[in-house]
Amino acid sequence: MEFGFKKKHLILFLALLLSIVFTACGPSIPPETTLHSEAIKLFKEKNYEGAIEKFLATIEANPDLLKTYGNLSLMYIKLDTPDYTNALKYIKDGLVKATELEDEKKIKTYTKTFNKRAKAYYENVVKPEATTETLQAFATEYPEAAETFGVIAILEEKAYEEVKQADTIEAYEEYIANNPESAFLEDAQKVIFDKTMESNDPGLIQNYLDDNPDSEKKEEIAKKLAGLEFDKVDAMPEGTDKVKALEDFIAKYPKSEFSKTAKSKIAAGEWSKASKANSVKALEEFITKFPDTKFTKEAGKKIDAIRFSEVKGHLTTAKTPEDKIKVYEEFISKYPKNRFVKRVKEAITKLKKGAAKSDAAKKSTPAPAPVKKKSDSPKPMPDVPFIP
Repeated sequence: MEFGFKKKHLILFLALLLSIVFTACGPSIPPETTLHSEAIKLFKEKNYEGAIEKFLATIEANPDLLKTYGNLSLMYIKLDTPDYTNALKYIKDGLVKATELEDEKKIKTYTKTFNKRAKAYYENVVKPEATTETLQAFATEYPEAAETFGVIAILEEKAYEEVKQADTIEAYEEYIANNPESAFLEDAQKVIFDKTMESNDPGLIQNYLDDNPDSEKKEEIAKKLAGLEFDKVDAMPEGTDKVKALEDFIAKYPKSEFSKTAKSKIAAGEWSKASKANSVKALEEFITKFPDTKFTKEAGKKIDAIRFSEVKGHLTTAKTPEDKIKVYEEFISKYPKNRFVKRVKEAITKLKKGAAKSDAAKKSTPAPAPVKKKSDSPKPMPDVPFIP
């Protein structure tokens, strides 16, 4: 009996010992599992702040435990004053980690949660304040969400309002450079164009033309630029290099409507010189240089008048009608297109008729009677009555 009793106790002792050994040698519970379980317990007790601490510790212990991120994000929403900033931050961290681990199930779940948290963050944090700074921070940190909630468009509108207040070409150009796809791009370009055209600054307009070589309003811009340069040249006083400046303008803008005016201006100046000179040489040089101006015909008339006046000079030395006719005929032979040719021909005809009449008159007039010579003897005295 004693031996059996001892044997029984020995068996129990050995069983207990083996239990202890197996327990000591069995798999240990990971600390993150313990922390996560403690966090869940606190969550059920509605101790959200305590749960947050445990979930944060869990992530620190094992960043790959994906379910922690979603739970942590939820704890921030459950607070008496929801912390939308951290709720969004940690669900984004979870989505990034799920993508890294290629966990398709968590990616899908956390994408939906992220969109939900992003909306809550936008509606409760960003939108009420809606300053450029908060909107820009949201757009930088969460670009896809910002696009979804129209934050990018709001930022563009706010930026454009600031540009409109500045109302300078430089401000609009900077806006376009920073917002090449803005909804206000077309309006900004129009304002730049209008302000450039209103400036009457040739340099500014030329810069616009250089920066926008394919502009639909290229011709209008070029016309404006040509007009301004022409006005500048036209304002130059006479006696300077105005003619040279006008010629340079024509060379630069050969197709401009102002080039025609510039040519007329040059022609007017040259005509004034030729007209004052009033010589055939000066007038012919003018016609050669300016064959199609309104002064060309007048120059031709002056040349005709000068040459006709030379005829009048020759006539003063002509003694007979025949000499005069010869002078006239030489004029016609030399200048057959002179506008005074008709008058000269009429003069020749008149001279010839006059000469013919003179010859005819000479032939029809009788010879005069011979004149008696006076006697040299004294005339007899008349009888004078005697008066006693």
